[in-house]
Amino acid sequence: MTSRNNIPKLLAAVLLSALLILSAALPSFAAYPAHSDNIYDGPDALSESTERQIRKVNSESKSGTTISVCVVPGTDGKSIGEYATGLFSAWELGEGVLIVIDTSASDYYIIQSSGIEDRITTADLESVRDNYFEPDFSTGNIDSAVSKAVTKLSIDMASKLAPASDGEKEETGSAPTFGSVIATIFKVILILVIIAVVVFAILFVIALFNDDVAAILRTYVFDRFRKKDKNRTNVPQFDYDERLYGNRQQSQRSRNSQQAGNRQAGGYPQGGAGTNRQGNYQRYPQQNSTQNRNSRSSNNGGYYQS
Repeated sequence: MTSRNNIPKLLAAVLLSALLILSAALPSFAAYPAHSDNIYDGPDALSESTERQIRKVNSESKSGTTISVCVVPGTDGKSIGEYATGLFSAWELGEGVLIVIDTSASDYYIIQSSGIEDRITTADLESVRDNYFEPDFSTGNIDSAVSKAVTKLSIDMASKLAPASDGEKEETGSAPTFGSVIATIFKVILILVIIAVVVFAILFVIALFNDDVAAILRTYVFDRFRKKDKNRTNVPQFDYDERLYGNRQQSQRSRNSQQAGNRQAGGYPQGGAGTNRQGNYQRYPQQNSTQNRNSRSSNNGGYYQS
């Protein structure tokens, strides 16, 4: 039978076992330091100018990517690669590049996020490491190594990740495609047609109340599209508008007077069949034909038969 004195010891043992299990199951984020503006410098290896450079590069980034730097005096027994991967998750970094430096082991690790590894490739990071970081780091100048690496990374990220600049957009727009040219032409034509229709509608409404505008429309619009004889007014009775086509009575009187003039001139238009008959009348006048027949009858005796 368990005594009451042993109950606190059992509870303590249970709680300790639970803590050990949880610590083994969950990642230990407490081992990673907190950052300030994507920078942590525990050993104070970076100068203020280098830290300002990192902040400026991140604030001016047009792609939204960042460069983070962490300098620690140790990695709590983890490999530098494992520590860098865990730190990337602990800091909840977005897209960008992380540089981790362990001063106790004189080791470092450069890692990029998975979202940009197809553009900032492992080969790009190796080039930065070999040509810009390693020469100064090998001599113990961590500050210069970080500054040069950040400068090169910012250039690569700006050229490969940033959206097209305004100059590139203008250059692209300066060479329009054939389709865009055709579309622009159709747009201009459509706008001109709409303007013409609107202007005509306005003038037509004004012409209903203004004789001068009606005369202008009659002269420059309706007369050009209507097929009519110069001597006739082919306007239907029910659609006759004196403001557009003139006075009907005056037009009718003009037609009547012209027809009367044609009858006085001979009753036939020039060049028709009546011209030949008129010529015959002039060649053989009516008053002389009877005299000629009488003359033949008297001269020839019974030879002439009427």
